[in-house]
Amino acid sequence: MTEIIKVELFRLKKSALFWIMLGVCAAMPLINLLITAIMYTILGILNDIPVDVFGLLCQQATAGLLQQMSNVPNDMVLLTIISTAVILSKEFVDGTMRNVVLANKTRTELFFAYFITSMIVAVTYLMAFLTVTLVIVAPIFGFNGEPASKVVSAVFCSLALGILAMAFIESVVCMFTFCVRKQWAAVLFPILIWYGTAVLINIINMSTGTILGATQATALNFEKWIPFYNMQLYDPMNIDGIIVGMNILYLALFIAGFTCLGLFTFKKADLK
Repeated sequence: MTEIIKVELFRLKKSALFWIMLGVCAAMPLINLLITAIMYTILGILNDIPVDVFGLLCQQATAGLLQQMSNVPNDMVLLTIISTAVILSKEFVDGTMRNVVLANKTRTELFFAYFITSMIVAVTYLMAFLTVTLVIVAPIFGFNGEPASKVVSAVFCSLALGILAMAFIESVVCMFTFCVRKQWAAVLFPILIWYGTAVLINIINMSTGTILGATQATALNFEKWIPFYNMQLYDPMNIDGIIVGMNILYLALFIAGFTCLGLFTFKKADLK
């Protein structure tokens, strides 16, 4: 399995797509801040009121980026899906996967070698995003005066949740890569799940509020128990143990489910 991972990492280093997506991920915190600043400025102009853009960014910029990277529905996940799906499905596109299987490599080894490789890509992108956030954004805008203990907890908790979110989406990518064995499917279906999950969860949450009533739903803290939607409630500067725990539980279950389904299907597949 180690040999397969080394080969895939060598291919990654030669891939222009990998480096382009890495650069975009590194620039994403700055792009997000620029868009946010423009929106604040436009709102101030439209409402004819002065807006302290820098002050507003100091209150929420860094924490907002940490919250964003721990969420499944974010732009960095989309870039990771495209990069890993295109690169890792190349063996099926070229029709050489059968040769790899015949070279005394078990299908279990292949599946997990590809999954580990995809996770290396995902964590690399995640670290690029986090590094720019901490090295450039944090020194300028700070953490809204929060103590160092809170900042350290926020960074490590957000990183852990971000890695789990990436593992979830990569388990989806690997499942479709090995089940359908088509590049378009490996890219399209994870993107649909990535986008559709956020839409579906919001619909479920709105429906629940309508059925139970807004007051009762709030009293029950219903949002904390809805998979993926509760990620949007995560506040890195005020960590809620229930929200973090439920996120970890749900993500672990989904990762295990998609991984087992992908591996089982690949083991039964007839490679031609």
